[in-house]
This record gives sequence, structure tokens and C-alpha cells, in this order.
Amino acid sequence: MKETNKKYILEPWVVDFNQFGQYKTYGYHNMLGYLADTHLKDTDSGIGVQLAGKYGWVIISMVIEIDKPITTTDTNLLGYTWYVGKKGPYYRREFAVLNKNEEVMVRGTSFSVLMDLEYRSIYRKRELPFNLMENTEIRLTDADPKFREELEFKPVYNRTVTNANIDNLGHVNNVRYNEFCYDAMGLEETKNMDKLKKMQLYFHSEMHLGDEFKVGVSRYNGQEAYEVYNLTKNEKSFTMLIEYKE
Repeated sequence: MKETNKKYILEPWVVDFNQFGQYKTYGYHNMLGYLADTHLKDTDSGIGVQLAGKYGWVIISMVIEIDKPITTTDTNLLGYTWYVGKKGPYYRREFAVLNKNEEVMVRGTSFSVLMDLEYRSIYRKRELPFNLMENTEIRLTDADPKFREELEFKPVYNRTVTNANIDNLGHVNNVRYNEFCYDAMGLEETKNMDKLKKMQLYFHSEMHLGDEFKVGVSRYNGQEAYEVYNLTKNEKSFTMLIEYKE
């Protein structure tokens, strides 16, 4: 069966809605991450196999485009995901979330690399240590693995990485960065989650338990920009760009 024919049932998590009944930025991130993890279980490249072989998929960037906002009445959503292919060390994956009427609600793209967890470096051997499903040449967004602009950010708050932020790969889970940025938003921004149009997420460097970091805000080409900066290592860890509907 072609990958694009593989269908998964998705349920929005109640905790990912805010006090205004709107899906938070990281709710969409959570949903696509769950979709990818579920899809990996159809192959021998699931997280258990990765850890047994001391490898792990590490996300480098993600684009999420919201055609219809997810609401508290949306249930039994249909999720599809597939690999497009590999360019350099980057593996491209596409996502689509449809409602019960099979209308597209969310489209997404992610770029990931395979990490050697022992050496904390990119796995560069030609042969993978497990199987991947076949590629499908359907692309849903205009996405790039890197964000190269240097912006000036106004600091909002400082924080320390805690145990709750760490995942089974030994670093801060990718969704937590989105949560850090959501925490930097003001009340007016959180009231506008139903107007989300596009999010671009760029993961620059890992953070680990005990790292001190700051979160800042800026603007870029009419979009809101957020940055998580690692103060312990003096390096940029994460950038998020958000575009809203008019």
C-alpha cells in the first residue's frame, strides 16, 4: 500500500487548548509529532529500535500551515504522513490533517537528521541501521531546513531547563521549545490562536538539563519572531516565526 493511503485517526489533546478554547501553537506541533511517531511504528525505525541501536531521529525544522483552525468540536481527524526523500543529511517528511468531511485543516513539512547518540553527531553512513518506507514525491509546503537571518530580540524571560523538559534522547524535547515561546506571548497573542496561518520552527542546537536560557521576541517580514537562546553555551537554540490571517 502506498504511504499516502495510510490513514491515522487523530484526536486533539484537551490540554493543548487555551482558556479561550483555541488550539495553542504547540498543539499543532504535538499533533504532527504524534503522527510521525505513529507512522514510524509501521517500520523498524521506531524509537525503541533507534535507542537499541544508539540512533535517533532529530528534527531540524518544521513548517506548519493552518488552513482551518482545530477547535474543541473537532474529533476523529484523519492524519496522513509520508517521506519525500533525502537531500544531504536532511530527510523530508510531509503531513496532512483532514476533518471528517475530508477537508484539509493542517499541512506540514519537517526536516530531520539521524543522530549517533553515542557521539552526538549526524549519522553519515550510506546504509541506514533500519528500514525506511518508500518515498512519495508530493510536497505540501514551501519549506527549508535552515533559517539564516540574524535578528535582534527583546528579552521576555529567563529560565532553566528542568527534568520535565528532557526526552528519551537526553535533550530538550522539540515541542518544549514551542511551549517556551508560547509562554513569552502576551494575552492578546494567545487570544489570536484561531487566526494562526503559518508557523516556521528552526532547531539550531541542543539544550540539556540545567542549561540556562532566555526567550526573546522580534519581528521579521511582518511575522512575529521568537528565539530561545542558550545562555550556558552562548548559542542560539531555536527560532519560531508566526504568521497570522488578516
